Amino acid sequence: MDDGSTDETAAVVRSVQDQRVTLIQQPNRGVSAARNAGLRVGQGHFVAFLDSDDRVHPEWLETLTDLAQSNQASAVFCGFERSDVTVGMHEERYPFDESGSIRTKYLSGAFMVERELVNELGGFDELLRYSENHELGMRINKRCAELGLRQAATPQILLTMNRETSGGSNRWKLDAIRRILAVHGVDISSDRRRHGRWLGLAAVEAARHGQHRQSASYAIQSLFRVPDNPRAWVRCLVALLPPLARWRWGPYFTD
Repeated sequence: MDDGSTDETAAVVRSVQDQRVTLIQQPNRGVSAARNAGLRVGQGHFVAFLDSDDRVHPEWLETLTDLAQSNQASAVFCGFERSDVTVGMHEERYPFDESGSIRTKYLSGAFMVERELVNELGGFDELLRYSENHELGMRINKRCAELGLRQAATPQILLTMNRETSGGSNRWKLDAIRRILAVHGVDISSDRRRHGRWLGLAAVEAARHGQHRQSASYAIQSLFRVPDNPRAWVRCLVALLPPLARWRWGPYFTD
């Protein structure tokens, strides 16, 4: 899926002599619109997504497909690793929590899902330029719970993410958080700790955009939701002192 690239992406794809590979081009409309365009022409029972700066292992699709079929699952997940050579960081993540239950992790390349299920849910939210996978995953999990659809996971590491070119400091993150809180507010607010985390994220990102009053408001709301969380108290203190917020939560964006 070529979303208005300005490099040699199209030429490289055309050089691949494989009938299974289809090149789709469109003017730049953002990641969510690009993925929806791919969904519209997809023909497979399952779909998986991969960002251009990440790499998957050769057995990626085969392993996830076998996992889905053997478990009659609508969504499947794999382990992944993150690396950043600039700071010497390497970590491995697995799709299970401490009790062994599946911890759904909707990161591009780390999940595969039935195509018709995604289409039924309306695809990706095209207003999002960040956290688009996570927001879709919230809808997938809710529908799976409603319909009793199965999910499965493997601890096998099948994806390598380049942390250097992806991560938390993204100018679209605040818009994404606000959008998710608006769309999923009822579900999120039903769990006070989850709600507190989202409000805390909003506080940090609002400060990064110089919106200090809004940052303080989010931080205070977060504190009311999780007053037993020491981090919420620290976050509230930082948000109420813009010079401290600039030092603690940089870099800043110019809107």
